[in-house]
Order: sequence, then C-alpha cells, then structure tokens
Amino acid sequence: MNRKVIRRNCGIALLTAGIALASGAAVAADVFEGRKVYERNCAVCHGPDGRGEMPGMPDFTRNNRVLMQPDAAVFNTVSNGKGGMPAFRGLLEEREILDAVAFMRTFIGRR
Repeated sequence: MNRKVIRRNCGIALLTAGIALASGAAVAADVFEGRKVYERNCAVCHGPDGRGEMPGMPDFTRNNRVLMQPDAAVFNTVSNGKGGMPAFRGLLEEREILDAVAFMRTFIGRR
C-alpha cells in the first residue's frame, strides 16, 4: 500500500486530532507509524490487507463494527487480547497501539 492510498483512506478511518492515552496525554495517531507496527505484530494473523489470514480472524474490510468502536474499546482489545489474540500490553507502547488502530481503520471499506 502506498502513501496515496493511506492518505485517501485516512478520511474513512475517522482519525481524531487528539486521542487520550491511559497516561492522560493527548496525541494524534500516526497512521504511517501504525502501518509499521501492524506489519510487525498483526499482519501474520490479520493479513497484510486486513482480510484475516487465520480462521476466525475478522475481515476488517467488511466487519466494520470491530473498527468502528471508540478508540478506547479497540485499544483495550489490543492491549488485553481477546479470544485467541494475545495481549499486547507490555509488548507495545500505548502510542504504538493507537498508531496501529489508526492504520487498521484504513482497511474499512477497502475491496
């Protein structure tokens, strides 16, 4: 995926200007850094294009209810794990998780 595609999908991703970290600091999520985090930690199961590589993984291009939850809900799922997904709390910084969530939202509506 190139920067042009990511920029186009950022509007779809509904990124917020200030996302509160658990520490209380407000930051803007970085979709470009999020791509790196996603590729290193998430793509092996969720697929490089968000369609899910393993059985039971959500297809982020179609299952929008997963990614359309508030930032805090998606952050908590990634941090604490869910089902077969491991918890990333302690493995990733809060900022890295929020960046990955921002990138994951670029998958919404992609065909």
